[in-house]
Amino acid sequence: MWVRKRIEIAPRELLRAFWYCLASGNRTKAIESIARRWPRDRAVVCLSVRSGFDLLLHSSGWPRDSEIIMSGLTIPDMPRIVEENGFQPVGVDVELETLAPNLDAIVDAITPRTRAIVVAHLLGGLCDLTPVIELAQRHRIVVIEDCAQAWTGKCYEGDPRADVSM
Repeated sequence: MWVRKRIEIAPRELLRAFWYCLASGNRTKAIESIARRWPRDRAVVCLSVRSGFDLLLHSSGWPRDSEIIMSGLTIPDMPRIVEENGFQPVGVDVELETLAPNLDAIVDAITPRTRAIVVAHLLGGLCDLTPVIELAQRHRIVVIEDCAQAWTGKCYEGDPRADVSM
């Protein structure tokens, strides 16, 4: 894997993040801020992407041994969560230039048991989801976007065409 060797975070933003780690927050203000950014009818607040992903899979109603296509480059907990929910993770290679999942590999991985495609934005980059979403719509497959590593200089709220953005 080739790291892109670009850090797109300013020193000021790092200092602010450090300050937030030390300063005690106002819980009420935090809840109000979350409610303004993500209306209740569109969001579920979870401890982390992993806990939200587990909740999503647990409540999916998909049959056991359903397949979840995932970026082959991800944290080990994500496929483990898939397995713990009785599903099969199916890893696909990523493009070295963009770290986006290889579309041909996704096409080859789709079977009648495929229920979802998880695309992880890796190492601060953003993948173009257009080809994945178009493919998934043709096959009636759910697109789950893992934005935990996405960095755009502002809060990235996910692609509105994705079924789920975490």
